Amino acid sequence: MLFNWKYGFRAAEVFWTAAPVILSLLRDWRRFFWFGRPYQRSESDHQKRALKIRTKLEHLGLVFIKVGQVISSRGDLLPKTYLNELSKLQDSVQPLPESLVCATLEAEYGQKLSSLFDEFSIKPIATASIGQVHHAVYKKRQVVVKFARPHIEMQLRRDSRTALLLLRIAERSFKLLKIPELVAVVSIYQTIVGEISKGMLEEIDLRRERENADRLATAVADMKELVIPRTIPELCTNSVLSLEYITGTKVSDIELLTKQGKDFKDVMNRLVAIYMRMIVVKGIYHADPHPGNIHVLPDGRILLFDFGIVRTLSEHTRQNLAKLVLSAIKKDLVTVVDQLYKLGIIAPSADRETAIEVARKVTSLHLQNLDTRQRVAEVADTIYKAFKGFPLELPQELVYVFRCLSLLEGLGTRYRPGWNFIADGYPGIRAALTEYLVQSQGGWWNLFVGFLKDLFGSFVGKKTTP
Repeated sequence: MLFNWKYGFRAAEVFWTAAPVILSLLRDWRRFFWFGRPYQRSESDHQKRALKIRTKLEHLGLVFIKVGQVISSRGDLLPKTYLNELSKLQDSVQPLPESLVCATLEAEYGQKLSSLFDEFSIKPIATASIGQVHHAVYKKRQVVVKFARPHIEMQLRRDSRTALLLLRIAERSFKLLKIPELVAVVSIYQTIVGEISKGMLEEIDLRRERENADRLATAVADMKELVIPRTIPELCTNSVLSLEYITGTKVSDIELLTKQGKDFKDVMNRLVAIYMRMIVVKGIYHADPHPGNIHVLPDGRILLFDFGIVRTLSEHTRQNLAKLVLSAIKKDLVTVVDQLYKLGIIAPSADRETAIEVARKVTSLHLQNLDTRQRVAEVADTIYKAFKGFPLELPQELVYVFRCLSLLEGLGTRYRPGWNFIADGYPGIRAALTEYLVQSQGGWWNLFVGFLKDLFGSFVGKKTTP
C-alpha cells in the first residue's frame, strides 16, 4: 500500500508540474482549446517557456529527461529556441555530489580510488539521467569510468508508469479536442516511451552494456569508418563500466567541425551509411544516436558512445526492410504498402486499396514545399480521414530502428536546414542495400543470375500476356 501511495503522489506531482506547460502549448495551437486562432507569443515568451520546460524535465528526472533528449534531437519538429534549451539535457544533467561518487565507487571496487588509479578526476566529463562518467588514468592508460546513479531502478519503474499514464490522458484529450495529428504523435510516443523505459532498465545493468559494447565492436570490426571504444575488463563490475578514453568533436559542434575542415553534410551522409550498414547488413546496431553519443575524430571517423541500448534485427525483418526501402526508391507504392503490411506497420484489418491511395497522397505531400511540422499534420489528417482512425502500429522490433532514423534526420535538419535523409543519404543507403543483397544472395554472381531471371521472367510474362 505504501508503494501505491508513493506512486499516487508522484503521479500528482508530475501532472501538476506538466499541466500548465501542456495547456500553454495547446493555446499556441488553439487559443480557446476547442476553437480560435493560434495564440501569438513573443520570442521572449518562448525563451522563458523553453527554460521552464527544461528545468521541469530535469526536476522530474529519469524518463522525462530521456524524452526531452529525444525531442531535442528532432530538430525539424520544434522551434530553435526550444531545441537549444532542451539540448542541454543531452549530457549536462546535474552531477552527483563528489562524496557520493567516491563512496559509490570505493564500495564497488573495495579499495580507495587513489590506490586503484594513477589519477581520477572527481569532476564528471558527462552526466545523464542514468549515471555519469569520469576520466581516469589506470596503469598509464587513459580510461573512462561509468556508474549508475543509486536507487535508479525503483525511480525508473515508477516514472515509466507515470509517463505512460500522462500520455494516455493526453491521447484521450486530443481525441476530445479533435486534433488528429496530435493523437497520432502521442499514440506513437506511447509505444516509444514504453520501449525507452525497457531500454533504460537495460542501461542500468552496466554488465549488459559491457557485453553490448564487446558484441557490437566484434560485429562492426570491418567497418573502418566507425570506432567503438574497447572495454577494460579488470575495471568492469556489475555496476561499473570502464572503457578506453577516446575523444573527438561532438557532432553538434558545427563551428568547431567547420574550423577543422569538416563539412557537416558529409558527416551526416557518412552517419547514414554507418547506421544503414549496422541495421540492414549487420543486423545489430547502436540504438541511441543522440548528439551526446556521437563524436567525429580528427581523421574523420565516427566515434560512438553509450552502449546501454544495442538492438538486433531478425533476417526476416531485415529482408522486408530492404525491400521496403528499395520499393520506396523506385516509387513502387504497391510494393511499399505490401511491405508495410508484412512488417506489421499497417494493421491487417486496414483496407489495402485505401492504403495504396493514402500512400499516393502522402507521397505527393512530400513533394510539396512544406516544413516538417506542416507535413506531419497533413499526413496525419490524410490517414485519419481515409481510415476514420489510425491503422498504423509500430512493432517492437522496429521501434528503435525508426527512433534511430528519426534522431538522425532530426540531427541533420537541425544543423543543416533542408537536409534530407533519403536524398542526401542516398549513396550510403544504396551501398548498404547493395551489400545486403550481395550477402543474402551468396555473392555477386548469384545476385546477377537472380536479376537476369527476374528480368527475363518479366519479359516473357509480358510477351505471353493475351
